[in-house]
Amino acid sequence: MPGFSDILRRCIVEQVAKMMVLPNKLPIKLSDEIPTVDLRMPEPEGVLRIHLVQAQNLMRKDVSMLGKGKSDPYAIITVGAQQWKTKHIDNNINPKWEFWCEA
Repeated sequence: MPGFSDILRRCIVEQVAKMMVLPNKLPIKLSDEIPTVDLRMPEPEGVLRIHLVQAQNLMRKDVSMLGKGKSDPYAIITVGAQQWKTKHIDNNINPKWEFWCEA
């Protein structure tokens, strides 16, 4: 069943991604000087900013009667359990998004 395997794969990837992103970790206390709470939920060290500018020479997926084709591309960005999706751009194989997101 082709559709079922895709759904199952997506569910597994989502669950693994949720487990692998901070602060989901197993701290082991080795010293009384550092509280266990600080080990479980550390302050973030920074912010990841993603700037998606453009794509070039994408495959032509929409085929017309004349044999020429275009695409309606969009991008999906996944960082751990977070996911962003750009708007789709009609009939363009060289889309420019200028899309920003933060994780």
